[in-house]
Order: sequence, then C-alpha cells, then structure tokens
Amino acid sequence: MWLGFLRSDDQLQEPQLLNAYGEMPVSDIVHLKYPVFAENVISCLDMRFIRGLLETWLGPSLIIINPYSNAIKSSSEQNPDDNSSCRLLRHKVTEVLQELFQTKLPQTFILRGESGSGKSYNAKQILYSLFSQTNQGLSRSSCFTKVTAALTVLCSFTNVSTKYNSDSSRVGIFIQNYVCDYSVYKTKINCLYIDHARLTCVEEGFNNYHIFFEMLAGLTAEEKRNLYLDNYQTFKEFNYLSTSDPPADFDTLKRQFQEWKDCLITCDVSFTDVTRVLSAVLLIGNITFLSTNSQQLDLKTQNELKSVATLLGISSMVLYQGLTTKTINTPEGLNLTPILTTIKIHENRDALAQALYVRTVHMIVRKANSLLRTHGAKKGRNPSNASGSCKSDDRLSAQKSFHSTTSDKSVPTETDRQIPPLLNIIDMFGFENLTDNKLEQLAINFCSELLESYHNSHAFNTSRSSSKDETRSKYPELIKDRCSDNQLVVDLISHPVNGIFKLLNESVRESRSHIGVIINRIEATHSRNSCLSINSLSSATQFTIHHYAGRVTYDASTFIARNKNTISDDVVWIFSQENCAFGFGTHLFYQEIGDASVPGPQGKLYKILPRAGIGRLSKHTNTLAEDFCLKLNEIIKKISITKPHFIYCLKSNDSSSYLTFETEVIRRQLQSLQIVTTANIIKTTPIHRIKYSLFNNLYKLLLPKISTAADQSQEELCKNILEHLKEISRNFNLETQAFDWMFRQHHLLFSEQVRQELEAYKLHILYQSAVIIQTQWRGYQCRKRWPFLFQHLQALQLRRLNSLPNEYNPVFVTSSVPKLDWNTVKQICATYGINPSVTPPVPPARHYSVAGNMKVNFPQTRIATEVFKIGKHVWLQEGDDVKVLMPSSTKDGHLTVQFQGVTQDVPHHIVQLRTMGTLL
Repeated sequence: MWLGFLRSDDQLQEPQLLNAYGEMPVSDIVHLKYPVFAENVISCLDMRFIRGLLETWLGPSLIIINPYSNAIKSSSEQNPDDNSSCRLLRHKVTEVLQELFQTKLPQTFILRGESGSGKSYNAKQILYSLFSQTNQGLSRSSCFTKVTAALTVLCSFTNVSTKYNSDSSRVGIFIQNYVCDYSVYKTKINCLYIDHARLTCVEEGFNNYHIFFEMLAGLTAEEKRNLYLDNYQTFKEFNYLSTSDPPADFDTLKRQFQEWKDCLITCDVSFTDVTRVLSAVLLIGNITFLSTNSQQLDLKTQNELKSVATLLGISSMVLYQGLTTKTINTPEGLNLTPILTTIKIHENRDALAQALYVRTVHMIVRKANSLLRTHGAKKGRNPSNASGSCKSDDRLSAQKSFHSTTSDKSVPTETDRQIPPLLNIIDMFGFENLTDNKLEQLAINFCSELLESYHNSHAFNTSRSSSKDETRSKYPELIKDRCSDNQLVVDLISHPVNGIFKLLNESVRESRSHIGVIINRIEATHSRNSCLSINSLSSATQFTIHHYAGRVTYDASTFIARNKNTISDDVVWIFSQENCAFGFGTHLFYQEIGDASVPGPQGKLYKILPRAGIGRLSKHTNTLAEDFCLKLNEIIKKISITKPHFIYCLKSNDSSSYLTFETEVIRRQLQSLQIVTTANIIKTTPIHRIKYSLFNNLYKLLLPKISTAADQSQEELCKNILEHLKEISRNFNLETQAFDWMFRQHHLLFSEQVRQELEAYKLHILYQSAVIIQTQWRGYQCRKRWPFLFQHLQALQLRRLNSLPNEYNPVFVTSSVPKLDWNTVKQICATYGINPSVTPPVPPARHYSVAGNMKVNFPQTRIATEVFKIGKHVWLQEGDDVKVLMPSSTKDGHLTVQFQGVTQDVPHHIVQLRTMGTLL
C-alpha cells in the first residue's frame, strides 16, 4: 500500500506487534495481525506511549491516551499549535472538514472514555483545529477566544475533585458549529446538568465546585468586604465547603481565579453580579434554623440572613418569609401557612442555593452563545438557502432516533440534508464507579450506556449485515455475537413504562417516600433481566447493575430526595420586581415570573433547572431524572442524523501519575470501549457506505484517462476504479480479505483497507499533480524573466572582475580604489599557508549532526516530513520513523537512510531530526 501498512498472511497465528522490520509499532490498530487480541493492542499502545506517541489510529477512529502531563493539565496556558501530541487529531479534523464540505452532511465528533481520560482537553483541541482551518478571512482569533473563554468559565463552575479525577466535569457539553462558505458563522454550547445537588449535599471525602475555592483565594480584601466575606478566614467556615478540601494550592487558585475573571469579562458578563450570586450561595448555606419548645423557629444568627438579603437586593423580611412560609391552594382560596419543621425550611434554603447557582451557569452559557457569531454569512444572504435553516436543529422531535434506523443506514438520508452543515462535538460524562454511588452516578452511567448503544448501532450494524454472507466474511465465527448489546441496561433504566427512572418519577408525584417499595417494584418488574442484581441480605436500598464497563452498586437511600427537582414559588417570587432590586437576580427567574397569570405565589412548584427548548422540552417536569432524560434524548436525536466520528480517550492510570502506563487500567478500558472487537470487525467487514455518484466524484481522478468513457454508468465507473486500485496496490495479494467491497442498488460498501488505499493513492496523485503544476509555472516565470536575469548575471561578472587587482585581472584595469586590501589578504594567506590563486578544498563531511547546540551521532532516528519514494514499492509517509546511517557520499545535501529494508539517499529536508544527543 502507498502508506506502507503492515499486512499479515492468511493463517490464524499468534498476533504480532511490530511491523515487518521490528523497528516501530504500527500506527493503526487495524494493521495488526488478524485476529487482534487485547495483549497485542496493549503492547502496541505501550510502545508508542514510551516513544511519546499518545495517538493511535483505529481505522477511521482515533485512540488518545492521557499521560497526565503538565501540558495536559494546564492546556489553557499554552498555544495548542505548540503541542505536537495532537498531530493526528488535527489531521482527523481536516478529514472531517473535507467530508463536510464535499458531502454537505452534518458531522459529529463523539469523545468516549472514563472520567479523567482527557475528553475535555481533546474537545478543546478539536475546536482549535476547527477554527484554525476555517474563517481564514475573518476575525478567527476573536471568535475562538470567546469560545475558549466560555469553556474556561464553565470549567470552574462545573468541575470538582473526585477519587479518580482531580478535575472532573459534572456537566455534559454538546457544541454545535454551523458552517457556511468554509466558515463557522455560529457556535452554540448546550449543557446537560445533573450534579447540582453536590452544591448543598457534599459528603465526606467529596469536594464542592472549584469556583468557590478560586473566588475565596482570588478576591481582594476590599472585594471580600463588599461581598460580606471578610469575617470568614478559612474554607471550612462555610457549611457548603466544610467537608471539602481545596483542589490546589493558594497561588494556583488565585491565578485560576484571575483567568476566570478575564474570561468572564470576555463573555460580556458582569463580574460583580456573578460574584454577588456566588457569595450569596455560600452565605445561604450558613443560614441555620433552630426549633424551639414553643413550636416556633429561630435563626441561629441574623448576620447571614441580612448579608444574603443585601446581596440579592431584597429585604430580610421578604427572604425570611419566602423560606419559612408555604402557600397552599385550597377551594376556599390561597392560604399562607408557616413551615414548622427545620427540615422543610432547609430544603427551601438548599433549593434556593441550587437554583441561583445552576441558573447563573445557564445564563452565562446563553450570553456566550449570543456572542459566538461571526460575520461569515454575507449580508442579504440567508445561510439556510445554501445549507438549510440554522433553526432546524430545534425541531427534530419528528426525526427517528438511532434505535429505529436500519442496519444499512450509516449516513443521513436525502431528507436529512435540509439541516445546515454542522460539525458537532460531544463531550459527555465519563463512566463512574465510586465507593458510594448515588442518583447522579446512575444518570451519568446511563448517559454512557446511551452513547455506547449509539456507538454499537453505527459501528457494528453494517458489519453484522455484511457478515451474514459467509462467503464474504473470512472468519465469521470470530466476530459472531462478540458485539455486546446493552439494550437491556438501557431499558432497565429508562423504559417509559417500568424503568427505574419511571418508577422514581412516579414516587415523587405520588409522594411515595419509602425507597423500599421502589426497590421491591424494580425487583418484581425486572426479575428476568440479567443486568440487575438485588442482594436483599446486604442492604434494603442497594442494587447492582451490570453496565457495559463493569458492575456498579447503587445506594438508593437518597434517590427520592435528590430526584425532587423543584423549588417553591414562595421562594421564586422573592425575586419579582416588586421585591427585588437586583436586576441580575430577577433575570434568573424571568421565565417563571413572566409566565404567571396572577402575581404572587400560587402554591406551585417550579424546576430548579432552567427551562430550555421548545416542544417537549417546555413541558413542566418536576423530577431531575425526567428532565435529564428529555434533554439527553434530544441531543441523541440531533446527532442521530449526522455522521459520527469516535475519539476513544484512555487514561494511562487511575492515580493521575505523570507518564505512568498501567496495563490493567488500559485493559479495562479496552474491554469497556470494545476497541479489540471493533478492530477485528473493521479488518474483516466492509464498514463504509457511500453512494456511487459521490464515490466517483471523490476518486475518479485515480483512473487513467484512457479508461474513462462517457457512456459508463455510475456503477460501472465505480467498478473500474476499484479494479484499477486492485491492480496497482502492492498489498492486495498479501491480504486480499482486507480489500473487500460489496455493491448494493445505489450504494457501495467497502472496507477500511480500501478507504486507506484510495485516500493514499489520491494524495499521491494530487502531490504529483501539484509538483507538475509548480514546475511548469516556475519554468514559465523563469523563462519570462530570463532576459533580465541574463543582464543581471553579466553585470555581476563584470563587477567581480573589476574588483580584482591588476596582476590577477590583466584585461580589465580600473583606476578606482579597490574594495579589498589585497596586501592584507596576501599576508593572511602567507601566515596560514594558503595559496590565494587556488580554490580551497571542500571540508570533509561531519560524522554527526548539530541540533539545538546538541551533537547527535550517526546512525540516528529521524521522522519523515513529507511523502517520498525510496524504492520500487516503498514510500515514505509523513510521520514515519527512518534510520539515518550517514551523510551521502555521492550526493551533496543528501542523507543515506534505511527504511523497510531499502537503503537510499534522500534529500536532507525530507527527514527531520528528533533524537537529542549530548551537549556540545
């Protein structure tokens, strides 16, 4: 093959790791010997990890390992261009952009992996590559700055420290990039909230959100005094932070807060308003009510209540009444009754803190989305005319989900092309298995299960349908039933009739407070489900679910309490314009206050989470699980009509140690992400599907001119291209099974090996064509300027002769003062024994290279910078490691290299030095 891929024979033998010459591990897992084993993949990833190669291809997908280096942890402080570890990821973004421009079909990057695998970092790298390759004539840096500023602000608001990840994101992010005329004219950030209960219910050993620690460390003394925080000396004095530890040292937190402040200003959000809300949230946690013998309530201290009221722009009496009273709607009218239990009042207090916090985050996202627009769309031109309406993504409820798609559908249909060209990025929660798993972990793992099901439907359905024909499949028994189907787990959690979430929602509406009843109903309903285990002997509130990534035991004792996603309208109405003078606080509840037909509390319950979207999403929901499922299904529907591109993120170890590769940790992730199974399927079945017309438009240039006829049909032309590829490919006879294609009525199915061969040969032809064009153009320019160049050369020769002394230039005699003191030259030549009339000899070639004041001896390892042919069938590709033996003895400016058993001289600029030597 043109890319020099590894191929193995047809016999089933033990898998081999290295390429044919045993020098470097392969760059693509698919090129390992069939069948691929887990040990084989681990060894390949380990050897690449040792060499600093963190990215490995898995056919059309990409595997990226998180090394937990300083560059990864402080990604916001450096230029992504300086990070060479993301070279393949930037190349993948280029491929996806080309496909988007050619087909006009929406594309989606889906980052998969456990918590701490580096998904958020890689999502930022994809964004940077996207903006760096588009908007060339626009203010690209300004638009990208706003995107990264919004993500930096979100990072502080939504990240916490967990057992396995010191910077775990507790929000799912779905970024939509609208592309028109080779420019990103709009970017929209969508957030999926789930863990806002952590704000007020932080258990021992768990941390609260980073923003509180950064704010308390970065505020000046005057700012703390204005925010009523000057009387608190340590983090532990706040109830919401009493069980948390700072995620970093004081100086680091202070620096991060300054960066967060700058990014907040970039997003055009008032720093003063946000800090007032955050300070109020902290002080709300310190408002404590005590019960007395006279069935009355008393405040432990009045200071926090007054401070919170001042920060929120309301009176202390209004705040006190909103927390301690409840409006009941009766047939006789509205009754305002006091709340006599401290538990209910503290629930109102915590609900207020959660609503203020999560709605502030939502407001910042909305404000950032309003700014994330460039001027790419020309005035007077509707981008929807060229690529669909940009608002169509909000009306996708009529589209079919991925569960209803056929196995032969891997790309959007013609009716789906009405939506604008999109390049989406999915950065959802990573799979979690903590010591104590709550409702948040169940929702997070359900999100991972849903993405796993989506992955299986796209990665395995085509292969299953094509492998039914055993004459086309080489080893059908090795891939049969190896693709795990997690539909049982998805139905167990989210079935609309008897799923766990459905039972929890009913318990909230029916005021079923006993969790034992729900556990019994779950056991009775799903007794035949092999993915569920309930051990009644251990605990009456625990059950175990067999997820795709492992068994997780959940404690359901707090499920009902945390599923109540409600806040009383008595608390909401303290922010009405009549009561609140803080416009920012009133804006956080503008939907609930504006929708009320009658002013004042009516005994209703509103959601803590902000209401978003139209259609089904505007439905009034009272539970966290129901709201989470609605938003998650909406996201899945949006990406189900796009073409997915999977990025598998792996963490190198569980302890976040720098450059530590733990085999068992990698093995666990390979099994959960089904990477080995995916590699075997990609090697044996045609997984790519494309229309004949589009295939011919992309690869018609591969055919010789004599083989193209005007009367050929699209299918015949496609067959000619594949047959021509079969003739010219040097790897076809080594493993013919990899070159597999199937002709359908309107589409072609072909294997990953065929795709790589087509792309490599196409790149080679384009490179040769570019060389020919450049040669002809430069020759034309040289011939055009030759008269002037000839005169210039004659003038230079005349000037050189005029500068010589008379004894060496008897023909031309000049009376001008010579520019060179010839006596000094003679004296120097006599001192060093040099004959001035003889050209000095060329110094001998050095047997070492110098790079960065470092001496590197031969032989040495270098990396190829471009495509170069060094043999009859051997090609150097960009990124290949080659062995340099010595400087060429026959050609100046050349090096003698050895690659795949071929020794040849190549130009010096073809290979770049990467091995460091000793200091000179």
